[in-house]
Amino acid sequence: MFFRSKVLVHVPNFITILNLISGAIGIFFVFQDKVIWACIMIYIAGLFDFLDGFAARLLKATSEIGKSLDSLADVISFGLLPSAILYYIIKLIIYQINPAFSLTGASVAEILLLSSSLLIVAFSALRLANFNVDTRQSHGFIGVPTPATAMLISSFPFIINQGTFGAVLLMKLYIIIPLILVLSLLMVSDIPMIALKFKSFSFAKNIYVYLLIIISVISILLWGVTSIPLIFLVYILFSVLQAKKEKVL
Repeated sequence: MFFRSKVLVHVPNFITILNLISGAIGIFFVFQDKVIWACIMIYIAGLFDFLDGFAARLLKATSEIGKSLDSLADVISFGLLPSAILYYIIKLIIYQINPAFSLTGASVAEILLLSSSLLIVAFSALRLANFNVDTRQSHGFIGVPTPATAMLISSFPFIINQGTFGAVLLMKLYIIIPLILVLSLLMVSDIPMIALKFKSFSFAKNIYVYLLIIISVISILLWGVTSIPLIFLVYILFSVLQAKKEKVL
């Protein structure tokens, strides 16, 4: 009893801190121009983010401190780290346009373009703060969750490295800047989003959840992380359809 009350209750918080540290390491990788490794740290953080909630429920160790710590970790791993990755991508695009670009001599327009990447961390923090006080989100999500947005952004460097048509699009300012704005607004939108939490295992009631899982698994097996944009779009589409089915949208 003593062991459980004094030690086991801290296990979920320890896992949450591993989530936070993963995000911090990812930011360090961006500083070192190792952006692919930074993206990998988002996936590792995502694993810890899943495990801390699982451990909290298993050990019955949920707490307000744990909830707050989880949000703080998510701001780093799924807010600041994706912003750093976008900053890196925008800087690459600016270098293509202006090979003589330097941060010390950057124009106002270039500074504003680079700063647009910070919208992700700003809206992530706003979404997480709202999540903590919004009772509607106890069994689901309102607005796109920050990990989903972070996973999408983490796929961009992989797509760019492939040099496909998708890479060409992502390396355009008129694509990446509006995309950042749309993703930011989706996080604080009122769209009810699917959560992978089953109240029952009925196929009829959870058809869109099952389809999302099946499509995601097949896509990842076929195309790896470059399939994440497709999965993200399917996630939003199925969430809207599910909401209309339940008449909450």
